[in-house]
Amino acid sequence: MGRRWSDRLHQAVEAKEGLPIQNETVTLASLSYQNFFLQFPKLCGMTGTAATESTEFESIYKLKVTIVPTNKPMIRKDESNVVFRATSGKWRAVVVEISRMHKTGRPVLVATTSVEQSDSLLEQLKEAGIPYEKICPCGRLLLQTN
Repeated sequence: MGRRWSDRLHQAVEAKEGLPIQNETVTLASLSYQNFFLQFPKLCGMTGTAATESTEFESIYKLKVTIVPTNKPMIRKDESNVVFRATSGKWRAVVVEISRMHKTGRPVLVATTSVEQSDSLLEQLKEAGIPYEKICPCGRLLLQTN
């Protein structure tokens, strides 16, 4: 709540969705996370991703990053990146991977960056005989956490 896009983008979305158009909010002050955290004489934290940013923690906050070993052996398998010459090959590989996971009975959630990509992928899934359910949040609230 209380979050709105700036530069009239939020009003454009409200107009497109047929909602009452609200006035643009005015930011009176802003503060970066770095400057906010530096206001405290003592600072500590915990995250699973600090090791990759240890240089920033040291240079900005004068904080050392300590890696705490896991309680159990890690079972995650890190795969290497796959690069395709063309997007068509990438989407074929996506369909193959979806099919592989679907055959195991595993639920699959695929996010795309555009309606066109979604429609193209759905057509390929249809051609491959893979059942799907399209989620289109037009006119609805779709909440996703990253």
